[in-house]
Amino acid sequence: MLFETTILVPPREVQECQTFLNKSFPFAKPHTFRTYTGKFPNGIEVDIKVCEGNPPFVDPVLYDDDSELAVGEVRDDLLGVFRFQVEDDEYKVTVQQQE
Repeated sequence: MLFETTILVPPREVQECQTFLNKSFPFAKPHTFRTYTGKFPNGIEVDIKVCEGNPPFVDPVLYDDDSELAVGEVRDDLLGVFRFQVEDDEYKVTVQQQE
């Protein structure tokens, strides 16, 4: 079954995150700069985390009651579609700029 949700990010935060993602952090240990959370109709949650690292990255993680269900592919852009597959269920989250 396909579950979908959308996370809306204010324009200023989109710009701040993209600027952050374009920086270089030599010798940086990964830590979270900002987290955006969405909830699917069946109660499963997703965190889209903007993380410091070398280079900085976006880390999508799917949760059920604080237990990690799946980790998506790390990437360097906050906006767009993230997909997860858990058994027969597919989870799709769209992160877009709020208008």
